[in-house]
Amino acid sequence: MNGEAATDGVASSTVARQRWRLLSRAVASYGQGKSVSVKELNSLTTVRQFCQFGLFDITEAAGARSADEFVEQTWQHVDHPEIRLQLYLRQRVPATACLTPAALGDGNNNSKTTNSSIIGSNQSGNGNNTGNICVWPSEEVLAHYVIAQAKAGELIPKEFDGDSGIRVCELGGGLTCLAGLAAGAALRPRLSHLLLTDGDQLACENAARCLTANRQILTGGEDQTSRIEARVAQLAWEDADFDKHNYGRFHLVLCADCLFFRESHRALIRTLDKLLMLPTPAATGSNKHRGGLALICAPSRGRGVEDFARLAEAAGFDVGVSDNYDPRVSQTAAAEQSASFVPDLHLPLMLRLTRR
Repeated sequence: MNGEAATDGVASSTVARQRWRLLSRAVASYGQGKSVSVKELNSLTTVRQFCQFGLFDITEAAGARSADEFVEQTWQHVDHPEIRLQLYLRQRVPATACLTPAALGDGNNNSKTTNSSIIGSNQSGNGNNTGNICVWPSEEVLAHYVIAQAKAGELIPKEFDGDSGIRVCELGGGLTCLAGLAAGAALRPRLSHLLLTDGDQLACENAARCLTANRQILTGGEDQTSRIEARVAQLAWEDADFDKHNYGRFHLVLCADCLFFRESHRALIRTLDKLLMLPTPAATGSNKHRGGLALICAPSRGRGVEDFARLAEAAGFDVGVSDNYDPRVSQTAAAEQSASFVPDLHLPLMLRLTRR
């Protein structure tokens, strides 16, 4: 921990317990119907009656329940229906998941365990396993945002493609790496490399399954397999042998809801520093020093985003933070202004990080 304890520890601890109770009920509900509507999903709990922003139409495939208790779903973007992603999600919370307030702590600096011990008895790897449960709203929002921005030609300007195409990486993508898959599909045929990562082994195994199911949309059904390198890797931010893995550098690095544990902020910043393309001078234009772009989508949760942004700026990043970055997200948030919708907990902010 970094010692910057929050002043509202009691309230935060209560929120953490509510978060886990919601999590258990939400995941247990998956697979109960052939179609999952936003209204149905958002009404699963009275603790947090908000689980999705309705940015994807979700349909369960007929007979899609597998022996390992995963269910196959199609996530189709509401504005760009040509983006249809096949995901495998848990039908219920796994017995090996450590879903206790004692393990999670309050999301500030009062966690009673370290990130590595949150894995508990499953010994699945480094990092926490909160992404090994379901698709969190921040992941949904980030996936939508990269699709909308890519389709508008505003995600990565063409002058930054170079001859080798666009390289995309997602950090902490959980079971599905939805945002990374969405970016890859939306950026086709400019995509050349896609690296999907999480610190949890079980999450990586399922993410690889999702990647295999979506290879056709990543290639457009064309014979581009040799040109596009797409893979899943178990990436620990504190890995002492990080440099030996030769991940390379990326034009775009995505990360959703990975700021909850403040003890990991510095490790995430160091990882971004190693993965983002370095700024290089260009002949002309206002972007002459632009390097790679990191997009981090996460709710405020007190000072969580603010503290991360401060650390990133001190480490040499330019950081922009916005709560009004997409009209659909803003409209949904405005319509959900009720006692069950707390912007500090439920409205993801969008952070844009570039190296100076």
